[in-house]
Amino acid sequence: QQQQQQQQQQQLLFLERVREEEKRRLATAVSNPESPQGVMKAIRDSLPITALRDDLLTKLGDHQVVVISGGTGSGKSTQCPQYILEDAIATNTTAAAAQDDSDDSGV
Repeated sequence: QQQQQQQQQQQLLFLERVREEEKRRLATAVSNPESPQGVMKAIRDSLPITALRDDLLTKLGDHQVVVISGGTGSGKSTQCPQYILEDAIATNTTAAAAQDDSDDSGV
């Protein structure tokens, strides 16, 4: 019991450090668009999947499985897992993401 409580306390402290680091990076990105963080934020914000972020997270809250389909370069395979991770950190929950890499194009 005591060991479990210690582990939970360590996890909470770790999550708090991660949250603070994310806040710091966002503040840097917003205050200095030319910084590496600012450039990365601009790239992420320009991807088509960005418009679906909130809807995606809502759907994931309502369903265990959500299938996402989109064109090459839309951000689905890079940003969706990032959104899930950011939301899990922000809400102190756990999350998992999987990707089917099968190619049904016949090429």
